[in-house]
Amino acid sequence: MSIPTFSQRAAKQFQAGADVWFDGTVESVDRRLADCRRLMHAVKTAVADRGPTPSYLAAIVDLEAAQGHLQGLRHDLVTAATDRTAEDGRSETVVAAERHAALQPADRRWVDLQAASFARDHQTSLDELKIRAANYAQERTGILPRRRSEAITAAFVAKVASLHRPPPRTASVPVFQDFPDEMMHL
Repeated sequence: MSIPTFSQRAAKQFQAGADVWFDGTVESVDRRLADCRRLMHAVKTAVADRGPTPSYLAAIVDLEAAQGHLQGLRHDLVTAATDRTAEDGRSETVVAAERHAALQPADRRWVDLQAASFARDHQTSLDELKIRAANYAQERTGILPRRRSEAITAAFVAKVASLHRPPPRTASVPVFQDFPDEMMHL
């Protein structure tokens, strides 16, 4: 990032902290985002005062990219990345359906039959269920060629995940502290 001398110190501080600013919290992302916005404001003010130069414009492009990445990181931290989709923007359901359709008929039948009973027999969290399903499918398809085994495993995990129902919750009953039996006759 090439920023002219007007905010050279701020830019150097911003770049120097590039590897050490993140401590795993949303607050650290907020601080970095505030620094990025301050620097962006300084560069845009310089453009307004002195006119656009290639170094100012390059700095703006770099800072806008950094700001976008920081906002994305903040969103992922706040939402625990629950709204993520497949790499190419398609939903996980669409990707799973395509994987299932690409299987051979015998493999598709195995996935459908085994996934239903597997999901019914394993009442656990979704993440744990996916791990167990992957292990189960890899164990059952381990003798097949690697690509076929991977395709079946991916389709099986997706099918089991689509059939997942969270385990039933039980109501908690408050514990009643009773008096000792000897106190009945007092």
